[in-house]
Amino acid sequence: MVKGNSARASFKSFMLRNILATDGISYFVIIPLVVAAYLSSVTLSPEQVRAFIYTVGAITAVFAALNALWYRYLFAPFASYCGKYDRGEVIEDILKIRVRERFSSFNVLAAICITARWLAGFLAVSVSVNLISGISFDQLLNLWIAAAAVMTYSVIEYNFVTKGQVKRFSGQDIFRGLETVVSDRTRSFLGSITGQLAFASVLVCFIITLILTATAISVAHRLLEHVAREAAGRDIAAVGAEITEHSVELALWLTGMGVFWLGVGALILYKSMKDRLEPLIHYRKDIVIRAKGDFTGEPYYYPGGNEIGMLGSSTRILTDRIREIVSRIMALSGELAASSEEMSGASGTFSESAQREAANVEEITASMEEMSASIGNVASNTEDLFTSLIDLIDKMQSLSQHITGMGHSVNETFKVTQAIAGDVKSGEQSLMKMNATMQKVVKSSDDMMSIVNIINDISDRINLLSLNASIEAARAGDAGRGFAVVAEQISKLADQTAQSIGEITSLITMNKGEISGGLKEMLETTASLGKIIEGVNRIENGMEQINLTMDSQIDTNSAVQEKVSNLRLKSENIKLSTGEQKIAVYEITQSMTSIYDITNSYAAGAEQIAGSSTQVAQMAANLKESVDFFKV
Repeated sequence: MVKGNSARASFKSFMLRNILATDGISYFVIIPLVVAAYLSSVTLSPEQVRAFIYTVGAITAVFAALNALWYRYLFAPFASYCGKYDRGEVIEDILKIRVRERFSSFNVLAAICITARWLAGFLAVSVSVNLISGISFDQLLNLWIAAAAVMTYSVIEYNFVTKGQVKRFSGQDIFRGLETVVSDRTRSFLGSITGQLAFASVLVCFIITLILTATAISVAHRLLEHVAREAAGRDIAAVGAEITEHSVELALWLTGMGVFWLGVGALILYKSMKDRLEPLIHYRKDIVIRAKGDFTGEPYYYPGGNEIGMLGSSTRILTDRIREIVSRIMALSGELAASSEEMSGASGTFSESAQREAANVEEITASMEEMSASIGNVASNTEDLFTSLIDLIDKMQSLSQHITGMGHSVNETFKVTQAIAGDVKSGEQSLMKMNATMQKVVKSSDDMMSIVNIINDISDRINLLSLNASIEAARAGDAGRGFAVVAEQISKLADQTAQSIGEITSLITMNKGEISGGLKEMLETTASLGKIIEGVNRIENGMEQINLTMDSQIDTNSAVQEKVSNLRLKSENIKLSTGEQKIAVYEITQSMTSIYDITNSYAAGAEQIAGSSTQVAQMAANLKESVDFFKV
């Protein structure tokens, strides 16, 4: 197709050239020549000539009208394809198949159609002329001899003319891509090469039969006429010999005609079959080249849609796929060889690593089993420790209660000690007063005789003081026993003094000595009482320290109670965590055992992979060697 022209214009140009080169020649050249040749070969009356010409014209007009319908059918696939191509519509595969089938069957259909039209036309002319003006047997024989010649010429012309036109038309760019469309069955009439060859053979045989029949009848008829004319009034034996001679001549003539037309028919059949089977020669060359591994060239393209065309398209598609696959295999075979070598090395390394991992996992498994046993012991010990800790906590709570009670007791004791210290201080003051009094007694002992009344008063006071001292000694408890004894002696002395007041005068000297002794004892008692007071003070200070310590102990006990509660809670958590750890360690041990088994499997698999990699490398090398056979 010339660039810039539409597909529809190319189709119309092809159809116009085909019609002009076939039916145009038939209508405007062959029919007038046949009419002229026939009229010059026979003797017809003017009426017969006019009838013959009118009949031929009418029949030609009728067949010209029928040709329009025939062209519609013959060119329909091309018209539909080109129309959709120009409109940019999607062209269905079935339409593409029909176009290809029409390419291969076009000249056969055209030859069959023209033969049928010539046959029908000569029959119509023969019958019509005979009915209108009558026609002799010789004229009829001449007409059909012309018909045989015309049909032979038309078949040969249509075969050669349409072949070239179809080849040029099918090679245009608008039909690119049809070679990739295939079908497993025919989609149109005579789409199969079997039908095309069968109809072509039948057509050739029919034409040869028609020619031989018409020629034989014509020759026999003329010979018989000649024999009949020559036999008039002659001897039958002589006539028989002449008939035999003419029969031999007829036999030779028919044999020659048969051999000639057999050669013509054979040539036509050979040309027809060669045209249809010629693509097989190209496909044979392509297949032989492909069989040698050479896929570099482009395969032969036959536009026809018969079995050969489908075979060629399928071979073309298969060749493209094989070329693509072989190219990929050639690329992949090298990569596969390199990858297999890398995989072999990697699998070996992986195998060694897997074996080392298996050994490590085995050691870890043994360690985990030992750890599991240790965790079990820890869990058992933790439970025992938890039980002991609970007992300890209970005892600490009991001790805390005792400490609290002891704190209250110490506090009460401290209060009592403070009271005793106060009383001891009061006794000390009393002793100091008594010491002063005794000093006065000693000082005024020389005046006692004159002051009996004063001594009596002093005795009364001493008695009162003794009573107070006894009371204070009783209050002091064990610490005041010595003081109580002194107080008792003082009380007795006071009594004796009261009883002996009457005797003071006589006993003044003795009393003075005794008073001096009493003063000495009083001083000693005062010193002892000072020591007692000092001890009581120390006891008071100690009790104060104990009280402070108990307060601190109580505070510490409260903190300890809080810590003990936290310790109890944490110990429970530790117990639960230890149990969970025991379970987790057991599960880890089981998992490590499974990992050990899996690692051993990996190691075995790695060894197998290493072996397989070696085999794959060998296979890749073999594959590459095999693929190198191809050229793409």
